[in-house]
Amino acid sequence: RMFNVGIDACTRLLAEEPEREEVHRLKMRVLALDGQRAAALKQYDECASALMDELGVPPSAETNALYDRILAGDFDRVTAAPEAARPAPFQAIAAPGHLIGRREEVARVVAMLTQPGRAAVVAVVGMGGVGKTALAAAVANDLRSAFPDGILWGRVATDEPMDILQSWAVAYDRDLSKIASPAARAAAMRSLLADKRALIVLDDVVAGRPIDLLLPGATACPVLITTRDRAEVALHTTEIVDLRELPPQEGVELLVQLLGAETIAADRPAAEALCSLLGGLPLAVEIAAQRVVASPRRDLARMVRSLHSASARLAHGISNRSVRTSFSVSWDALAGPLQRTFALMGLFDGRSFSAEAIATICSNEPDAALDELDLLVTLSMLKFASDERFVQHR
Repeated sequence: RMFNVGIDACTRLLAEEPEREEVHRLKMRVLALDGQRAAALKQYDECASALMDELGVPPSAETNALYDRILAGDFDRVTAAPEAARPAPFQAIAAPGHLIGRREEVARVVAMLTQPGRAAVVAVVGMGGVGKTALAAAVANDLRSAFPDGILWGRVATDEPMDILQSWAVAYDRDLSKIASPAARAAAMRSLLADKRALIVLDDVVAGRPIDLLLPGATACPVLITTRDRAEVALHTTEIVDLRELPPQEGVELLVQLLGAETIAADRPAAEALCSLLGGLPLAVEIAAQRVVASPRRDLARMVRSLHSASARLAHGISNRSVRTSFSVSWDALAGPLQRTFALMGLFDGRSFSAEAIATICSNEPDAALDELDLLVTLSMLKFASDERFVQHR
């Protein structure tokens, strides 16, 4: 309480020097301001006794006047100023500076997450490097003011569920670290969110890392999920948004944003060829642009020449943001037979193929081959070229 410090200080001073009338008055005033009128009036009696015992004098006119004011209730109770409201947590990563060709998808996801009367669970599904995390960041930043209790973010592929739950709790000034049971900690977090309106983002959900502990349950908190694996989140979602590669024109527009209009105008055919080689993947386009900027000797045409083989494309990684990293995560999630099937697809060198063709080169039954191809489509590692043909992402 805000007045306790002053009251305690006066008490200590009077214990040493009980005749100090001004300290008695100060304690009377503080007690009255704290709403303790009876204690303030009693302090006057103690003052009068101390003055008579120590000095042989009665209280002064000033002390008597203060007594009369307290008796009359002149002192309104002064309450402590309310603590500044704790800002709502905002754990989302920064919105991308160059979000080309995704405004329609952002608007769709925003509308899904803000539907009145329901807490949607929306999954953005697409292959690695297509821009799922960037889109989620853009959505989170657009919705910051729509969720008064904040935006919570969890990196599911890299962080343990228990750590994610603790980071969310700390954002609300709570500590769940002593709750060792995953189920109990998740329940505590759900209780904490029960009366809140927050957006939860589960980024990069992958096979083998369940998200059940991270879902808020029956609350007013919608959830946004990003994943390569549609099957992994199908049971949890109310809406699914497929994020496709950028069309060629928008890929070039992204290069304009990254390298400048003058650079692209100097060799637009090379810019178009580069975007085509990179399959419309925003992350791959950004990486290629960084390579061009980093090396004065590497212009767009040279970059195109160096990327013509699939092996060279995989070798052009930049730190942990590389397309190679995104591909490796998906590759590691495949069982051995699927890895073999996927590797043999390289024989088609980007051309479309049928399930029968894959069955032939893999020495497999057509129905089994079709099952494998459907699974690779689900994992966003393959796409349909037509009703009966498939093609690898380039």
